Amino acid sequence: MSAPPYMPLYVADYLGDTRHLTTEQHGAYVLLLMALWRGGGRLPAEPARLARLAGLSTARWARTAGEVTAFFTVEDGELTHPRLVAELARIERASEQRRAAGARGGAAKARRARSETVAPATPPPQPGRSPALASQTSESEPEKITYSAGGARAWAKPELDALEAALRQAAGPALNAAAPGLMNLAPILALLRPGQGPPAELEADVLPAVRARAARQRPGTVNGWAYFEPAVVQFRDRRLAGAPAPRSTEASHEPSRPAGSGRAAKRAVWAQILADEAAHGAGEADAPAGPPGP
Repeated sequence: MSAPPYMPLYVADYLGDTRHLTTEQHGAYVLLLMALWRGGGRLPAEPARLARLAGLSTARWARTAGEVTAFFTVEDGELTHPRLVAELARIERASEQRRAAGARGGAAKARRARSETVAPATPPPQPGRSPALASQTSESEPEKITYSAGGARAWAKPELDALEAALRQAAGPALNAAAPGLMNLAPILALLRPGQGPPAELEADVLPAVRARAARQRPGTVNGWAYFEPAVVQFRDRRLAGAPAPRSTEASHEPSRPAGSGRAAKRAVWAQILADEAAHGAGEADAPAGPPGP
């Protein structure tokens, strides 16, 4: 181990032992202590080298060495200092203890991190979640995104991406691809979980409703997924009631707009809505009781 960059100096002890030294001898003694500290507690006991380390000529070192070297001992031809060696050993022990404590703390932190990142068992598909979407996130535990603060379950980001892709494919050219509202899937997610009513199903309700309503829109006119909410609710309610899926005209409730503008266009739109509703009511009135035949 290399010596630390600092050397403790106990002032009271030092002055108590060295009051008899001259200024030159004090300097030589302290310089030798520093060299010994950096050398790990031992230096070759060679007069010429000790003179250079003390910053003295060989002649002046010869006159000074007696008083200075009295604080050192010579072992196997090397100069050492018992108090300095003891301080080096104490600092090395403290350093080893800190390293061991740090290693234990690092190992414990790594174990906690591993336990927190272990993926849980794959949960069964939840109501409203397509098995195709669920299978795409069963191998890992990715980032979660929650769209409501009322305890709604979280959707994994890859699953949300797959849901958005399926919705866009169902809506087709009716979407305004540049509309920022299409990045918010909250209206559709709200329909896929229990809320105001039973949850809708992606394959049975959401995607068919989106296809049916988008088929009646002009290209690039839909700016958000909330536009499809009424149609999805209608498909869901009909499925739960055991009725066949609504026709595209029923799912839309927004007939294609005739050419023209102003009051005449509005009257034409409402006339078509009333005609669709009347035709639908007549069809239900004429329908026989009981389920349809094969």
